[in-house]
Amino acid sequence: MSQDPYVINPPRSASGSSSLRRRFQNKQHHHQSQRLRTNSNRHYSNVFLPRLVDRNFPYFQSKNQIASKNVKNPPGVFQLLVKDWFHVFLREHVLKSITLLLVSWTVYILIFAVVYVRIDKAYLDRNCGLGEPGTPIRFGTAFAFSLETCTTVGYGLPGGNNGFFQNNCPAVQITIYFQMVWSMMFNAFLLAFFFTKMANCENRSIQVVFADKLCVNVRDFTNGKVITDEGDEFLSSVHDADEVFRNSGVCLNVRCYDIDSAYPVVEAHVRMYMIDKNLKLHVLRIMHPDDEMGGMLYTSLPSEISHHVDHHSPLAPSKYKMPFLAKAHGMVFRAIDSATGNRDEIVCPVCGEAYGTYERLRKHVRYQKMVEEHDDYPEAESHRCLEVPENIPTLTLEDVQEYMSQNLAEIIVVVEGIDPQVSGTFQALQSYKYDDICWDGEFVQCLHIHKDKFSVCMEKFHQVKTLSSSSESVPSSPDSSFIVPKEHREDSREMDEEFGDLKSPSDDDEQVVSA
Repeated sequence: MSQDPYVINPPRSASGSSSLRRRFQNKQHHHQSQRLRTNSNRHYSNVFLPRLVDRNFPYFQSKNQIASKNVKNPPGVFQLLVKDWFHVFLREHVLKSITLLLVSWTVYILIFAVVYVRIDKAYLDRNCGLGEPGTPIRFGTAFAFSLETCTTVGYGLPGGNNGFFQNNCPAVQITIYFQMVWSMMFNAFLLAFFFTKMANCENRSIQVVFADKLCVNVRDFTNGKVITDEGDEFLSSVHDADEVFRNSGVCLNVRCYDIDSAYPVVEAHVRMYMIDKNLKLHVLRIMHPDDEMGGMLYTSLPSEISHHVDHHSPLAPSKYKMPFLAKAHGMVFRAIDSATGNRDEIVCPVCGEAYGTYERLRKHVRYQKMVEEHDDYPEAESHRCLEVPENIPTLTLEDVQEYMSQNLAEIIVVVEGIDPQVSGTFQALQSYKYDDICWDGEFVQCLHIHKDKFSVCMEKFHQVKTLSSSSESVPSSPDSSFIVPKEHREDSREMDEEFGDLKSPSDDDEQVVSA
């Protein structure tokens, strides 16, 4: 099996810490290497589609632009763009926009210079003050006068008299009036343009960063911790879907953080989407932060965004069916809502009563059986003939991995917030392909106490530690994450001590500091 250059697996020796440091310092060189697949992958993606959100910024971030364009546009599309010409113009590069504005300004000065030359020739027998009496104004002088009119008010005419205020030259007065009006409107447009460019909140999204990897693991919902060591075996041993949906399940986890943490983003919230191999967009419901409460984030501390892969999730295999479920009718639900009593989705096929869990349905059936047997109900079409399955198949990490390798094109995370300085809304985007997923992994703790202050180690922000005892269960692309196997967490702690005085909760205690 080929060695992943980002898996810390050195021999335990006195020079181990120095070796780790050299590997950490050379990480950027590995990041620029060609994306490879290692033999540790159990599955390879069979969906070969480009990214919708390109990672074209440093630190594995996105430029927050959708990589799509319109082709074969009918005339009506161009007419729509013309009606929204200001926003179309704002989307142009700033150098291109400024160049176009300067050219437009110069052309409009030249046009008025030509008008002044023609007016002076038309009124050659009058002294309008543009040129010497009997001599038409030259184009250079007319250009200087046009430039002077455009940039100031209160000046003398080129001919040295006050012909502008006399009634014998109305064309000069009208032309100067319209040029000044045009100049004021152009200056107002420049002010609006530069203010909008400088106050563009879209650039604020650059400081909202995402981890390079998306971790998929089995999480215990009762305490928020990740179930380590043989998570698949744990799920496979549980045959009651009630226990899984109430207490644990397969989760997708993304880490997010605002670099400008001292000035929190206002009303930050998150959404997740999935694009399948058929180019269909699906909504991924978010469990943490709860999208029922708006999916609110506090981005000033590293936060994890979690999606529970349940039987409603687009990431669940279609063969994974649950009995007695009410039809969704196109709605996107969460199984955890039914398990916690927010709604009831498990319907009794006899009486039509709905329950949140199968255990509640079993209690209902047992009670109704006793009542019906006491009243001597016929068994046909009654609860007496209804049996609720005891062993309901559960969704495992292996099932999710196999399905995503065949169907997943891309997962898109959208964090939206308001910049407190200019009160403008912005969006931060991140993209995850199949090769960006770390299976059975967990993010390394990056929030520490340093000199009695909360500190976020950005060198650890992308690091992922594996949870399974065998590295073969962690397919991951080797070009971005610094993956730390469980058996070498002590090596990682030695590296922390060498790099700085950082204190964090012990990995052995599995403590997590979250927003």
